[in-house]
Amino acid sequence: MKQPFFLREWFAHYGKTANTVLLPQSAIGKSTIPVFLEGKGIACNRIPLYDTILPSDALTKLETALQLHPNFLAVFASPSAWRNFLHVLRQTSFNRPFRIASIGEVTTAAIKQDGYNVQLEPKLYTMNHLIDLIIEERSK
Repeated sequence: MKQPFFLREWFAHYGKTANTVLLPQSAIGKSTIPVFLEGKGIACNRIPLYDTILPSDALTKLETALQLHPNFLAVFASPSAWRNFLHVLRQTSFNRPFRIASIGEVTTAAIKQDGYNVQLEPKLYTMNHLIDLIIEERSK
């Protein structure tokens, strides 16, 4: 599997001197970085430090947004954002189709697991690439 550029670049600069890496990440973070580091003989202490929560006013805000903007592209940068959105969406009466953009494979997998399709996913899993893809699609 080809590794993301930032991992190859990091290893070229720091890999010779690093013995251990502390990786604070989301409770559902990808294993790409730990697998890469461990494959290079560098111990990776992966520590899940955060998980996102659903704001108490989410239903009101989503209902208002759906009324104002019934034709939308929903953009997700994490599986937890998707899960929270879907949880609130199911509490509304909204039943129109909408397009979905996902930052990358983990988020896309969560969306597909719930029976939805992702229309936009960048080749490089960064917010800048996702935004560029959205702009590119909109200009067609």
